Amino acid sequence: MDYNPPKLVAPFFLRKPWSDPYFLLMIFDIDLTSLLAGVSFTAVGGWIASFIAFRKDERAIQLEQVTTERTKWRGKMRKLCVEIAIAHVENKAIEIPTAKVASLRARLATSINPKDQTHDGAILDHYDRLFSGESDDLKIFTHRVALLLKHDWERVKWECTPLYIKPFKRFSKKQREWRQENYRKTELPLALNNHGNLSGNLADITQN
Repeated sequence: MDYNPPKLVAPFFLRKPWSDPYFLLMIFDIDLTSLLAGVSFTAVGGWIASFIAFRKDERAIQLEQVTTERTKWRGKMRKLCVEIAIAHVENKAIEIPTAKVASLRARLATSINPKDQTHDGAILDHYDRLFSGESDDLKIFTHRVALLLKHDWERVKWECTPLYIKPFKRFSKKQREWRQENYRKTELPLALNNHGNLSGNLADITQN
């Protein structure tokens, strides 16, 4: 009679884990559905966080570029307004060349919004009246430009305001004021000196 020795079976915890594909699941009692759901939520959360960070950086770059260009534009408009004022005074003493009048008008027309006939169009019309002799009111022309620059300055400040602060400032008195359609309505400034001119320089008016 042959003798068959008993087979030695290694304890469960000593078995090779790769011999049983469900070893880890059995040891840690892991629910496969929950595991997949957790991995999915982690992946989606990481993607959303990356997208938000990307959009934040993209918006910061865009704001910087736009605000820089608009700052340059406001500087050019101030300089152009001064040149127009000087040309108007000179034209009253002696008629200046037509080419200079046309050049200043071209620069003005290409620096404002051609689709805004209510306010920007009024600036161009006022320019034409100044040099055609129909109007001699330079201070109102200057006031129109000052209102244009002030309105743009308020827009830039609003766009640079952090998103988490905007809900608290959106309906403030100052925000509601510059958003009104009649904000750029031309009226004689309250701060006039004895000569009927705007008190202060153009930069002060548009930055306050």
